[in-house]
Amino acid sequence: MDKMILGLHDKFEIKFLCHQMIIRLCSIAPIAVAQRLDEFIQPLETSITQKLKNTAVKQEIEKNDELVRSSLRVVLILSKLPEEATSSARFTAFLAALKSDAEIRAKLDVISRDEVKDFTIDAMES
Repeated sequence: MDKMILGLHDKFEIKFLCHQMIIRLCSIAPIAVAQRLDEFIQPLETSITQKLKNTAVKQEIEKNDELVRSSLRVVLILSKLPEEATSSARFTAFLAALKSDAEIRAKLDVISRDEVKDFTIDAMES
């Protein structure tokens, strides 16, 4: 888990892989993830709120948007961990702060709807 948390501070590709591992770990070992919940907040917040330079090219903008969506997806998955495992006041405050930003809230809503669609399709295929 330590290497994964360090990976959240790395380059785009590494962050994205770490996001996928965290999501997978949430289904395999939710308690272990919940015990380290506070350690995910700072790197996820940095990824979500990172501002690009005015000179950023289209590819950089798209990569950043993809990273933000991936980070928000991780936040949503973390927020769905069992309540007894996620009694983190810092995470609750972090989630509330994200939801108070209209732009981020809109992205969270879209990701949340997509997650429901993905879940429904996966369930039908099983």
